[in-house]
Amino acid sequence: MKNVIYLHLCVMLGAFIPFGTVLIPYIYWKINKAPVDVFFDKQVRALLNFQLLFDIIFYGVYIAFWVNTTNDLIKWKDLPSQHYDIVLYIMGFAFLIWICYPLFVVVRIALTRKAYIAYPTIIPFFRNKTNKI
Repeated sequence: MKNVIYLHLCVMLGAFIPFGTVLIPYIYWKINKAPVDVFFDKQVRALLNFQLLFDIIFYGVYIAFWVNTTNDLIKWKDLPSQHYDIVLYIMGFAFLIWICYPLFVVVRIALTRKAYIAYPTIIPFFRNKTNKI
């Protein structure tokens, strides 16, 4: 159970590095991988699948926004305030996914003393040998 708590804390630590929410838990998983701990393996795979998908979407939207904004600046157009509101919404959602939700999971695991798989697997990027999560 301690490994699962540290895993979710790694997500919070990785929020300050681009793709750190995937890289830091992945490195932690490879360092602490035990051959008999199937639940920890499932937990890590679910977390990595969710965080990688969210990171791809987040950085894709963020880059598309900045490309659109710089094109408007190059053409000397006035930027409406909605451009900046979109950035605030994106950053607020990222804060919820990268900081608040892992903190909620850690507190819930610490209080109930039961680990559970907290992340949905939408697209399985990380699979086990039998191609099941």
